Amino acid sequence: MNNCNLSIVTGPSKGGKSLWAEKLLKDADTVLYIATGSSESNDNRWKDRIQIHKNRRPSHWNTIETARNLNDVICQTDNNVSILIDSLGGYVLEHLSRSEIEWKRAAFSLKNSLINTKTKVVLVVEEVGWGVVPHTDLGNIFRDRLGELSQELQHHATTTWLVVQGRAINLSLIGIEIND
Repeated sequence: MNNCNLSIVTGPSKGGKSLWAEKLLKDADTVLYIATGSSESNDNRWKDRIQIHKNRRPSHWNTIETARNLNDVICQTDNNVSILIDSLGGYVLEHLSRSEIEWKRAAFSLKNSLINTKTKVVLVVEEVGWGVVPHTDLGNIFRDRLGELSQELQHHATTTWLVVQGRAINLSLIGIEIND
């Protein structure tokens, strides 16, 4: 395990991941909230979800939207600022059209940014593998890339939380790591 200060919060949709991630940083003086999903959408349900998240966050937290430049933002953030990234799926989606080689470079770059930053990072990760198996190539690529990158990052995390039905379980304490 690396010496980075990364916490992963994972679980199914609407399980409470974002709320738990926010609670993990409730005592931080300065937080940069990085939303990887765009607020520019015609989907009213998506807009409502974003508004719920915005209303819940402390007003002194800074928020930016980015998925493509996530590595740069992490590397340029002051060490005294904690980072909440919501979520890894937005990053994967932003890079979905890339070739496998380009994706591996992007994933490696993100992993290095997260491992080498000195600041505390809480990363929200969707567990899409628990749902319906996608019937499209893109859906399967998304699911596989998200799952693989999530597992790689978990090896470096100081804590990994599973949030299901509004309950947070510390997998770092009770889980047994499976190695090849």
